[in-house]
Amino acid sequence: MLADVDLSRAGVPARRARSIRELARAVNGGQIAFEGIVDCEAFLARFREIAGVDAWTAQYVSMRALGEPDAFPYEGLALQGADGSADALEQRSRSWRPWRAYAAMYLAMRAEGPLRTSADKPGDGRMSGIATSSRS
Repeated sequence: MLADVDLSRAGVPARRARSIRELARAVNGGQIAFEGIVDCEAFLARFREIAGVDAWTAQYVSMRALGEPDAFPYEGLALQGADGSADALEQRSRSWRPWRAYAAMYLAMRAEGPLRTSADKPGDGRMSGIATSSRS
């Protein structure tokens, strides 16, 4: 089971490995499921309880893995300089509901870069360079 794998051998930083193991245990134990999600907000609240899962990660997973059309990982977009600060961008995005995920992908492409978060620095083990295309 993934929760028992030594991820350091794959170059995964210890903190990230703990998050992955905790997520694997939650999925294996039935506390988190990625199928049949009816209440996206409840899913995101439970997902955010996993150590290391921040708002950006939760919104990105909601957008990419769950196909949530209103997910909006605005923190990563703001850091790319897409239309101002994170708070201003989130406030502006409210008028784009319920299709903010499409706006997120457009803004990321317009900024000519992948969606990122403030912790996304070289050498920290984060998945830098996450593609925003439909093939990612």
